[in-house]
Amino acid sequence: MLRRAAVLLFLSIAGAAAAADDVLHALRQHGQVSCRSEEPFFCENVHVRCAGRTAVQTFPFVLRATAGSVTLVTEAPEFQRQYENADLEWAGDGSYILLQPKGVQGYVKLLADGKYVFRHYLQQGVGVMSLGRCR
Repeated sequence: MLRRAAVLLFLSIAGAAAAADDVLHALRQHGQVSCRSEEPFFCENVHVRCAGRTAVQTFPFVLRATAGSVTLVTEAPEFQRQYENADLEWAGDGSYILLQPKGVQGYVKLLADGKYVFRHYLQQGVGVMSLGRCR
């Protein structure tokens, strides 16, 4: 009986720790997470490392959750406008959210572990990316 209680206690502590490490859970519970890029500039390709560094600077941003929506908040005016009323997709399995601006290509994909991918298309139609982490 004591052994079973110890196992149940361990499982509940492990579950609480896993939830605490889940950034999407934190977003739901606390209403926002802060995000920073790993690189100072967007890259042409980030599948292995930053290949083809661009002149487009990355920037910190906040993802703010309110009443079924998530808003990207930043001091970069172009991105702030693009992500107003963006489409939001929560993965059915809780592994990510996808935020897509209306009228332009691109997205911010935030994984449960806090990693994000920010895909943006320049006026010339060239896609650039940044990787980072939200907490």
